[in-house]
Amino acid sequence: MKQQSIFVTVGSTNFDELIKTIDNQETQNQLKQLGYNKVVCQIGSGNYEPKTEFFRFKSSLSEDYQNADLIICHCGAGTILECLKLKKKIIVINNDTLMNNHQMELFNALTKQQLVCGIKSTRYIQNELIDKIKESSQLKAYPQPQPNKIDSIIDSMF
Repeated sequence: MKQQSIFVTVGSTNFDELIKTIDNQETQNQLKQLGYNKVVCQIGSGNYEPKTEFFRFKSSLSEDYQNADLIICHCGAGTILECLKLKKKIIVINNDTLMNNHQMELFNALTKQQLVCGIKSTRYIQNELIDKIKESSQLKAYPQPQPNKIDSIIDSMF
């Protein structure tokens, strides 16, 4: 089995629930059984520092995204879009503790289209994470832009 890596990113916020779940020994054992031998965490302003490799901030996460086989992240639009463009498997956790649960609309749209696997609430991270990682192999690819499509739509109007 090919050894794979996971990159976990929380953006600039505190998302200790996610980092603690990833760092949990039982989770680490299950990840290894699934072929994930490396986990790197970007922990933002979190208080919890995991035993796995981690950092707080970088000027760019592009290299981390490219090097990972699977991305686990908060439901930040910029993070998700960049990873989708790279054709990465993504597990998205809706951080429902932030500003009136503002990530929920994006979460619902992306999970409905099967572009990401999602965990709807921080309450469910521990129970659902491994199942979502297993499901991620069935995700649909992010569609390529079709810049000429608008031409054919306009042409069909005349």
